Amino acid sequence: MKHDSIKEGKNGIAISIGGTSVFINIIRSSRKTLHMRMDEHGNFTLKVPVYSSMDVIHSFLKKNEKWILASNERHRKYVESRDGINFNNGEMHLLFGRYCPLRIVDSGKCLEFDGGFLLRKDCVSVGRSVFMDFYTETLKRYVEERIRYLTGITGLRFSSLRIGKALGRWGSCTYENKLTFSWLLAMAPPESIDYVIIHELVHTEIKSHGSQFWQEVEKYVPDWRLRREWLRNNYDTMRAVSP
Repeated sequence: MKHDSIKEGKNGIAISIGGTSVFINIIRSSRKTLHMRMDEHGNFTLKVPVYSSMDVIHSFLKKNEKWILASNERHRKYVESRDGINFNNGEMHLLFGRYCPLRIVDSGKCLEFDGGFLLRKDCVSVGRSVFMDFYTETLKRYVEERIRYLTGITGLRFSSLRIGKALGRWGSCTYENKLTFSWLLAMAPPESIDYVIIHELVHTEIKSHGSQFWQEVEKYVPDWRLRREWLRNNYDTMRAVSP
């Protein structure tokens, strides 16, 4: 695969790869290596050493064409998923790995679950925030119960637990062993939630992601790669619900 065209501008480069046009914002800095990322809005930024030539930049982009295309396609699917969420009758939403139907009702709590989601009609306009709050409370109750069981079989201990609103990571563990889990996990299968809990519990003993860390995770979750893969494959669909 090769660039169909490259147009250099004042702030970056517009490239066309296989018919797909992408703009790459170029930032020159004191860093020693080239690093590219795509933000949550689908914008690409390439940070390069101050004196990097355009030939070096073009070569880097060529080596990363597949990643650029894959990331661009992921964002397109995310936008498509987000645009498809209108909180109408019959819409399907995830809960613990299963798609469940949404029904708009006249009375009751703002959002309840009874074999499916029941969203009160005067809460539709704030549906995203209502779903996030529902997922947060639901996950909190679930994780509190599961972590009691998992600490029992692993012997690992933590100092505190909270459900956070971050979208960029499934969980985190501080040096004080305070655990935080993303509310998005309420949409994941129980097996994948267990993997994230074990992942963070192992961090209470091993802070890095070295071979020893993954060996310890595998001791409790032999198929952790499959469980993580589900999270990776469904991340964009899950975050499409966020406010």
